[in-house]
Amino acid sequence: MIGSVRAKLLIPTMITLIFSIGISSYFSAREAKEEVRRGLLGMGTIATQSVSKSLDDLLSYMRGVAALESENDKFDPLMLPGGATGKPMEEAQHALQRIVDTSSFIEAVTLYDVTGTCITNNKGPTNVSIKDRAYFKKALTGEVCISEPVLSRTNNEPVSVIAAPVKRDGKILGVLIVGLDLSKFSESMITPIKIGQEGYVYLMDGKGKMISHPEKKYIMKLDVSQFDWGREMLSKESGTVSYMFDGHVKAMTFKRLTAADWVIGAVVNDGDINRATDTITRSSIIFGVAGVVLACVALLFVVNPILAALRKCVDFAGTVAAGDLGQILHLNRNDELGKLGQSLSAMVEKLKGMIETATSKTAEAEEQTRLAHTATQQAESARLAAENAKKEGMLVAAGQLEEVVAVISAASSQLSAQIEQSDRIATNSSQRLSEAATAMNEMNATVQEVASNASSASSMSDQTKGNAQNGQRIMQQSLQSIGTLHTVSLALKDDMTQLNDHAYAISRIMSVISDIADQTNLLALNAAIEAARAGDAGRGFAVVADEVRKLAEKTMASTHDVGDAITAIQASTAKSVKSMDNALAEVEIATNFANMSGEALRLIVSDADATADQVRAIATASEQQSAASEEINQSILEVNTMAGQTAAAMGEAAKAVADMVSQAKNLSRLVADMKNS
Repeated sequence: MIGSVRAKLLIPTMITLIFSIGISSYFSAREAKEEVRRGLLGMGTIATQSVSKSLDDLLSYMRGVAALESENDKFDPLMLPGGATGKPMEEAQHALQRIVDTSSFIEAVTLYDVTGTCITNNKGPTNVSIKDRAYFKKALTGEVCISEPVLSRTNNEPVSVIAAPVKRDGKILGVLIVGLDLSKFSESMITPIKIGQEGYVYLMDGKGKMISHPEKKYIMKLDVSQFDWGREMLSKESGTVSYMFDGHVKAMTFKRLTAADWVIGAVVNDGDINRATDTITRSSIIFGVAGVVLACVALLFVVNPILAALRKCVDFAGTVAAGDLGQILHLNRNDELGKLGQSLSAMVEKLKGMIETATSKTAEAEEQTRLAHTATQQAESARLAAENAKKEGMLVAAGQLEEVVAVISAASSQLSAQIEQSDRIATNSSQRLSEAATAMNEMNATVQEVASNASSASSMSDQTKGNAQNGQRIMQQSLQSIGTLHTVSLALKDDMTQLNDHAYAISRIMSVISDIADQTNLLALNAAIEAARAGDAGRGFAVVADEVRKLAEKTMASTHDVGDAITAIQASTAKSVKSMDNALAEVEIATNFANMSGEALRLIVSDADATADQVRAIATASEQQSAASEEINQSILEVNTMAGQTAAAMGEAAKAVADMVSQAKNLSRLVADMKNS
């Protein structure tokens, strides 16, 4: 039975702990996974914004270069019927090469006539025809356009071209093509970007065809419009989608460019998320198992002494119910179980006294009955002696009979008095036993009341335990919120650090642009000098050189302004990172206090649980003691019945002695008559 009590205490507690810790670990891991996912997607968003801004700036700059260079008068001799060779061709090629030198992303610059035939490029004439290209046809309408990415017919790499019409006096004489090497741009600006360990950034056109991807097999071959998630992405300007690709779960944040109908996407792989959360999950499981083991050990330390005390009480009550009143109950406790043991010991001592009194009174009654039986035998002997005396001689016999009758009369009187006294004692014992039975009933009622109060206390303990557990759950939720805040703060700090790195990268790019502006300004000055040397023939070229110089000065001024803005951003970013470090320190302090509060609530829950278990054990012991008291009460009632029967027997014996006394008196009268006769 004690074993079953231990099982009833341990099994529900272990199940509750395992279930609670399992649920807590599951939700913690899920929340951590979601936070990591949001953090990685945030990094992806920053990456897409940065790359899209760089690519938009590059395309806008190249459009301006193409539009400006299409007005270069070095190309005019080549546009005439029959074309030109010699020095005009060399000057045109030199002008085209100067355009190529402005950016490492420009593959080639080519001049075409209106039939799509190549006049020349920066390296010399080629036999490539572009009359079937859509961007060429669109440029012939007078519009500067950016083509969809295509595979280059010279190196089979993805390229995009900027086509600008060459106009003279409102007439289109040809098309200037600036070819952008997208593979170089990808290697420089896209491929190096990593989102986690497995995440990456890729570029696709507005129809879903892949332009840039870490895996070469997908470039210009993979069409994401064939997938539901791809169609969803292409229908929006920006956003986030989740999808399955190549057997892996992925999430992607994307943004459409403004300068061209292209889309930048940053992919987050679930493998990065799982790796980041595996450690948290393992730690949660380890600490959960350790918590269950420690809780069970602590519960055993608390429960075993209580169960041992209950075992002693139950064994003692069973021994008393079996009739053995010689046992002694030793409980060295100051709680309710100790008081119960003292009450049991006092009850047994009082019961032993009552039973000893009843036993002694019963022995006295038996002794008086024996004496009465002896007197009866003596009377019978006297009767026989009287008959013999009648035969031997009436007078002698009468004299002897008179002596015997006197003795019998005296003994009968004494025996009658003793039997009367024994009757009173037996009656008194019966009354005492009745009082003992009444006391046992009252004690039984008291024990039942103790059991009822213990049950009520158990309910209150359960309620207290529930309130403490609610407080613990609230504290755990607070800990989770603080943990989430800590994680988000760390992610924000990382984002600010990356923003600072991007700002430095932009600063380097602006430095390059400033150098280009300086070189352009220098070239413009050289061109102005050459135009001045040419006299009237070089005035037009001087005007163009002056405009280029002004454009270079504006570029330098803008670069300086952007540099100041970047410096301010870097200072603000550093200040934000420092503030974030302070916030993280405060979050750590709050986490420590919350952990201390959670530990205190956990101890309160443990104490409330132990108290509830003790009260339930006391209630069970009280119910068992009530049953034992009922058995003892039944035994006292049986002893009381026996005492009543003894008292009745003593009454009958007293009546028999009275009859014997009456017969002795009659015998005395008979002896007197015999003497007189």
